[in-house]
Amino acid sequence: MTYIAQGWKVTDPQALADIGPVPDHETLIEIPEDVLKMYVRRYQEQEGQS
Repeated sequence: MTYIAQGWKVTDPQALADIGPVPDHETLIEIPEDVLKMYVRRYQEQEGQS
């Protein structure tokens, strides 16, 4: 299984420096914590119905 993520592209030079090298064919994105929590709740609800 794979996931596709959409978020804000990270352009902050300090954040990029902290992360280190990123291959040219990849990019970094920022996803708000609230969005991740929403998906966790959805997953947990679906698992509870199984």
